[in-house]
Amino acid sequence: EFESIEISEDVLYKSGFKSIDQYNGVRFLDYSIGKFFEMASEEPYFYNTIFVMFGDHGTSDPRAHHMPPVDYDLKLRSYNVPLVIYTPGKVDQPKIIHKVCGLADVLPTIAGLVGIPYKNYAVGRDILNQGNDINYSLIINTKLSPSSYGIIGKEFYLQKFRDGSGQTFHDLNSSSPADDVKLEYPNKFIKLDKLTDAVYETSKYLLYHNHQ
Repeated sequence: EFESIEISEDVLYKSGFKSIDQYNGVRFLDYSIGKFFEMASEEPYFYNTIFVMFGDHGTSDPRAHHMPPVDYDLKLRSYNVPLVIYTPGKVDQPKIIHKVCGLADVLPTIAGLVGIPYKNYAVGRDILNQGNDINYSLIINTKLSPSSYGIIGKEFYLQKFRDGSGQTFHDLNSSSPADDVKLEYPNKFIKLDKLTDAVYETSKYLLYHNHQ
């Protein structure tokens, strides 16, 4: 059965936890997931089920030494969460896919895995589709005041306030990602700025024109 453990405060804080209770809470989550799959594996549905797990939000507590500077300097740590898809007996070679995606991408991805036809009236896409080279996601960042929206990709992140002002452009691979580098990469900035508005306005339009 699950048992709480103690670790030093130094290790605790460096790992991004603010308390021993929080740390053991995450450990209990891991334990519970393991217990769930242990029980599910004994049921008839197990090998005919696609299990999908994703994080609600990332940590916002002490700066973890294993997390990149961009997660803290640009207040993106709450948006850095895992997506795990488990299909027992169906995948011979499990792999890690390094793609930028969001919650809207989950349903199209699962529909693609199942192989059912569907019409997508949202901004999500099938991230496992080999013909899909889209590698960005829209972020509504409520960690800032006033809140902002923007597009994050593999290399750059563009954000602006809700009224469209205050655009900043950030190099995610820089040692100082908080620096605004739009003057250094004017063409990439303009391209991502247009894409940000396009995705944002399309998302708003689909709220009322989604062919339900």
